[in-house]
Amino acid sequence: MPDMTLEAHGAHHIAPDIHGQNFWAIDRPFQDLLSLYLEPALLEHMTPHFERLGALAGNRLDDLAQVADKHPPVLNPRDRFGRDEDWIDYHPSYREMEKKSSACTP
Repeated sequence: MPDMTLEAHGAHHIAPDIHGQNFWAIDRPFQDLLSLYLEPALLEHMTPHFERLGALAGNRLDDLAQVADKHPPVLNPRDRFGRDEDWIDYHPSYREMEKKSSACTP
């Protein structure tokens, strides 16, 4: 018979919170994978960029994502006069995440 105790099904199986950590620095399997697919010179050139992005993802973007999760987008199908308008209100955290992600793309 399977073990039905709380230890087997409780919060012990939830991944730890890694907020505040550099996502690049803690993702050793991804680093190993890139070392297989990228030329050593390219990997060396890209590593400072990956470190910067990893720090951004583990800190500011994580903060914004937590706020955005609590304030989902709101669809406004009509204006106050009943006309079909269909616009979406986004929390400012969404907009800041968009700006940060567009600043990271070449």
